[in-house]
Amino acid sequence: MRFLRTLCELRVLIPILLLVVFAADLASRTISRSWYAFRAWEAVENQRDPGAPFHRNQHSGWEAYGDLAALGNLPAHRAYRREFFSTDEWGYRTSGEAVAGFPPGAILTGDSFAVGQTVNDEETLAARLSMLSGLQVYNAGGRTLDLFALGTIARRLKLDRGTVIYEYLDRTLVPEPPLPIEAPKPRSRKIRPRKFLEEFFSFSPLSVVLRRIHRKIEDDRILPNPSRKNVVVARLKDGSSMLFLPDDDNSPIEREPEQIIRFWRWFAAELGKNGLDLLLVLVPNKSEVYGPLALDYQPKNVGHGAGHERVIQALRSEGILALDLTPILREKAEAALKKGEILYWPDDTHWNREGIRLAAEEIYKVWHTALLRREHR
Repeated sequence: MRFLRTLCELRVLIPILLLVVFAADLASRTISRSWYAFRAWEAVENQRDPGAPFHRNQHSGWEAYGDLAALGNLPAHRAYRREFFSTDEWGYRTSGEAVAGFPPGAILTGDSFAVGQTVNDEETLAARLSMLSGLQVYNAGGRTLDLFALGTIARRLKLDRGTVIYEYLDRTLVPEPPLPIEAPKPRSRKIRPRKFLEEFFSFSPLSVVLRRIHRKIEDDRILPNPSRKNVVVARLKDGSSMLFLPDDDNSPIEREPEQIIRFWRWFAAELGKNGLDLLLVLVPNKSEVYGPLALDYQPKNVGHGAGHERVIQALRSEGILALDLTPILREKAEAALKKGEILYWPDDTHWNREGIRLAAEEIYKVWHTALLRREHR
């Protein structure tokens, strides 16, 4: 009799529990991303509007930590820092009030290194270049290889003769040219139930929250931590620890230099049709800079060799501005480590404020020379 009563109770309890979970999941899909994002980038990222990488006119303050610490579920290696992330009316990151009135001079684009990961608006690469040059360097990061967007931004800024500074992370393989140059398809205002439901159910914030709760007990004490294999925890020569991606030492520039050259030659020619010059900046992987400075982590391929030199020399021989930051950052990183300083966040794949400052200074040297040459044409 007791068994039957228990069974009846379960027959009622389980459906109620399922309904509660289902209702909570539905409710979680209506809340702002800022409730469950772990850094400001995620809170303002725009996944619906093809015309902008971020939501427009946003200002988000965040207590952020590194992507590698999150990827490996290593809370002990988190380095928390406060981050302020603001966007303009077009959905791109701003560079702070100090440079707002500067005349337009260049457009910076690329991936997260260009946008500025886990730094404040006025500490981004675009902001640093603006302060060095006295010209507005518009931060169009987040829209990689998008010639149409670059042309649109140049017209908005009334940038008839300017420079596109393209930050290119050298672990990224560019496609064979040419690429289609077309406007993103406008988002239809007509409500399509099927499309709406697909977008609504494509991502569950509740699952993210539950996963994070579960990861808290995956600490190698209560439960094993399967995420640990996603990162490498290495010790530097000064005894400090630093996180790396395990496959962060494979540079396509060394494998496919001719494809890289063909692409950027074509890209520069397309920009030239709009009166814009290209300044290509090769940004190294973290392991290319700090792999040689680690005691217990030796990357298989540090990624900088004949391929990098071939790309830079070939582009320069055709009058295209090109800069490889790898040897410069390696030299500066070794010198900084002797003073107990680093150029990349220890828990992240990106450079920190000091790394951005040094990169901006080297980029400005090349850009400034081009500006002087343009004035004397």
